[in-house]
Amino acid sequence: LGPLGAIQIASNPEPRCACVLVLDVSGSMKGEAIEALNRGVQSLIEELSADSLASRRVELSVVTFGNTVELVSDFKTPRHLSIERLEASGATPMGEAVVKAASLLESRKQEYKQEGLQYFRPWMFLITDGEPTDAGTSYWRQAIRIVHEGEKSGHLLFFGVAVNDADQSVLDQLCPPTRPSPRRASGAPPQARPAPRACQRWRTGPRCCCHPQRRGRAPFSEQSQIGRRRCYCRRQRDCSRLPLRRRLLHRRKLLPL
Repeated sequence: LGPLGAIQIASNPEPRCACVLVLDVSGSMKGEAIEALNRGVQSLIEELSADSLASRRVELSVVTFGNTVELVSDFKTPRHLSIERLEASGATPMGEAVVKAASLLESRKQEYKQEGLQYFRPWMFLITDGEPTDAGTSYWRQAIRIVHEGEKSGHLLFFGVAVNDADQSVLDQLCPPTRPSPRRASGAPPQARPAPRACQRWRTGPRCCCHPQRRGRAPFSEQSQIGRRRCYCRRQRDCSRLPLRRRLLHRRKLLPL
């Protein structure tokens, strides 16, 4: 797809969400790690392609870093994206890769603006198992500044994922303070993040069925944290702390909580 054009916009006027995958293909990823990475990328493309909305809105770009920082694929919708098998070799110029990925996102946003397309906050995913070989260089300092300022200003969503024996402390320097990289040991299943206290997300008391102290409540999830005051376990009689009008409409099945 490359640069946006009138024909593409006419056939797909949906708002766009630019997403860059920054993938570690250094020598430390040889073996099962690079095989798992290849499977994961293909699975992501297939899942996005199968979704009718995501396949039209999400635009993926892939940047790898190993011997060099390489743009494997420019921004394309999942159904038009084809990634050749990744091979592991070389060093880990992580900072340079993040700077390049940020530059790609900024250029893509300018193209959206020129074509009059609405767009969502762009995403950047970094997957690595090693320590950056350019730590302490201008690239590394620039990458930290770009990520932190982008998160603070609302211009970027950055997710750092450490696999195998990656140096967690170094990666956390790059990740935004509010979203550190998830910790995962080699071969171990990912650890679930502890659920936040109910008072931070739900302004309800123990009488509400959504409160963690209530028996029969639904577990905390990303969905339940986004929708405040929603009753997922459907115990309507316990939602007495909600406004009367919403409670009555909920019982008449005219309005979700």
